[in-house]
Amino acid sequence: MDVGSLFQLKWESIEKEASELFHELYGDDNDAFYSLKRTLQLRLSERSDELSTRDQVKVADPGWHQSNRWVGMMFYVDRFAGKIPDVEGRLDYLEELGINLVHLMPILKRREGENDGGYAVSDYSTIDPQFGSNEDLIRLISELHKRNSLVMMDMVLNHTADDHAWALKAKEGDPDYLDYFYHFSEKAEIEKFDPYMPEIFPATAPGSFSYIGELNKWLMTVFYRYQWDLNYRNPKVLNEIISALLTIANWGVDIIRLDAIIFIWKKHGTECQNLPEVHKIVRLLKLFTSCVAPGLLYLAEAITTKDEVAPYFGSAEKPQCDFAYNTALMSCLWDAMVRGNTRLLNQIYKAMPSIPGHTSWLNYIRCHDDISMAFTDEDLEKLGNDSDQYRRETAARMTGEYPGSFSKALLFMPDENDPNKRVASSLASLCGLEKARESGGGLELDLAFKRMEMLHAIILSVGGLPMLYYGDELAITNDYGFLEDEKLKLDTRWVSRPQIDWSRAQLREKPGTLENRAFTDLRNLIAIRKSCEPFSDKNDFKLILCGDDLFCFERGAMDKILCFFYFGQVQRKFSISTISGKYSGGTSLIREESYQPGQEILIEPYSFDWVKLKL
Repeated sequence: MDVGSLFQLKWESIEKEASELFHELYGDDNDAFYSLKRTLQLRLSERSDELSTRDQVKVADPGWHQSNRWVGMMFYVDRFAGKIPDVEGRLDYLEELGINLVHLMPILKRREGENDGGYAVSDYSTIDPQFGSNEDLIRLISELHKRNSLVMMDMVLNHTADDHAWALKAKEGDPDYLDYFYHFSEKAEIEKFDPYMPEIFPATAPGSFSYIGELNKWLMTVFYRYQWDLNYRNPKVLNEIISALLTIANWGVDIIRLDAIIFIWKKHGTECQNLPEVHKIVRLLKLFTSCVAPGLLYLAEAITTKDEVAPYFGSAEKPQCDFAYNTALMSCLWDAMVRGNTRLLNQIYKAMPSIPGHTSWLNYIRCHDDISMAFTDEDLEKLGNDSDQYRRETAARMTGEYPGSFSKALLFMPDENDPNKRVASSLASLCGLEKARESGGGLELDLAFKRMEMLHAIILSVGGLPMLYYGDELAITNDYGFLEDEKLKLDTRWVSRPQIDWSRAQLREKPGTLENRAFTDLRNLIAIRKSCEPFSDKNDFKLILCGDDLFCFERGAMDKILCFFYFGQVQRKFSISTISGKYSGGTSLIREESYQPGQEILIEPYSFDWVKLKL
C-alpha cells in the first residue's frame, strides 16, 4: 500500500475523535481542522523511507520503549562536547558507560542575549548556528541510530522568544500574528488572571504579564519578559506547533520532551496550570502526529505532584504522553537522603497512581532545573508534620545550613514568605562530596560515594526509564563560576550545569581517582540492569514496607528481584526473609554474596542490593 493510502487509513481511524476534541476547543472551525490535515500530508511527504520503516518496527512492538536495555543521559551540547559534530566524537564515551539514549538539551535557534538557557526559541525549524546546522543534527541522529541508540529533543510548547517570526510580525502590527499571543489593552484585563497565577521566577521576573511598548499592550509572559505565551485558543497556533513537532520528528528524533506542558491553556480565575483543555490538546498532538510519525514518543515535562502528573499519560484507549517525569520519586529521594528516613518516600510510593500499561515514568535524581518539593501539605500532615516547618527544614538540610548536614546547595529564587524552597546543586555536592573534600576526605568521602551509587541504583531499578545527568558519572561538584557572570549570576541553576573537562574525564581510567570510582560504579550498575530482564517496565513494581529507614520493592513477574536501599546513618541488622514472603533466600546481582533463609546481616549506612530471590 502506498504512503498516501496508508495516511488516509490512519486519518479515518482518528478523524472522529480528533474532530470532536478539536470542535470542543475551537467550535465549528472546519477550515482550521482540515488545514491541519493538509499540514500532516505535507509533513508525511517529507518523511524518509528509513524513518517510516523505523516507525513500523516500533509500532509492531508497543512496549519497545519499556525495555531494561534503555538508559538515558541528558546534556547541553556545548557544555558536554562543543558543537553537534563534536558529540559524535563522544559517542564511544557514552557507549562505554552504557548510555543508549541521549537527550540533546535546547539546540533550536534561540533568542540573542538572554534566552533562559535556550528555552526562548526563535525558530522551531532551525538549529542554532552556535551548535551547527540541521544537516549536522541529522547526521548525528543517523549515527546514533546505527548504534541502536535513541535521540530526545525539546519542544517548548508554552511560549516563543520575542524575536520569533510570529512575534516580529505581531510587532509590525499584523493582527493575525498578534492573536498568536495573549494580549490585553487594559491593565484591568490582566487583573482577572494575575492574582491567581503563581510566579515562576519571582526574583528575576515577577508577575505573569509584561507591558510591550511597541504594541502598546500587555502580553502574558509567565516565564520571562522575552518569552511570549502562545495562545492555544487560536487553532492556527495548534497547527503551527504540530507542524513544528513533525519537522523535528522528520529529522529522526525518537522522543520529544514537551516543555512547560502544564501551562499551555489559560483561563482567568485559575492558576492557569493543568487545566482540562491541556489534556485535550495533548491528546490531539498524539492523534495528529501519529498519522505521520506513529513511532514518535512524548515526554511530559509536568513538574508537579504525582496526582497532577498522572493524567498526562492519558488512558490505554486514549494515550497522551508515553513518559512523564517522576517528580515524586526525585523529591522524596532527596528528602529521605538528607533526613536519613524513608517515611515520606514510602508513604508517597504507597499511594502512587496507576498508569496505563504502555506508559512509563522517567526516573531521575536531578536535572538542569532546580529541585522542587513535589509533595503536598496533606502528604506531610499525614505523617504528623507541620508542612511549612518541614519544607524549610528540608531545604536547610540540602543547603548545608542545618547542623550536621553533609549537603551543599544554593536556594533558587528564594522567597522568605514561601516555605516551599527550591534548591540547585550537583548530585555530588548534595551527596556530601564537596564538603568531604573540604574536610580532607576519609570516611565522609566514602559515604558521599555510597550515597551517589545508591541513588543511581534506585532509578535504574525502580521501574521506568532512567535518565542520568551529564557530569554525575564523573562526580562533578558545584561550579560557582556563574557568580562572576553578570548575565547568569541571579540564576543559581547554573551551579550544576558544568562544562566537561575532557582531561578530567580521562581520569575515569585511572584507578584510585574520584572519577574512576564514580564512573566504574555507575557503569557496573547499568550493565547489570541491562542483563536483568525483570527490570523492564511491565508495571510489576511491588512496594514492600520494611521500616522507616529502608526503601524496598520487588520487580519481575516470574523471576523476582528484591531491591533494598538503606537510608539510615548507623549500622543495623537486616534479613531479607522478613520481607520476602515465601522466598527463602537469594543471590546478589551486584556482588558475590548469597542470602540464606533467616540470615541476619549487619548493613552499613547507604547499603543496597538487588537480590534474585529463590523459592
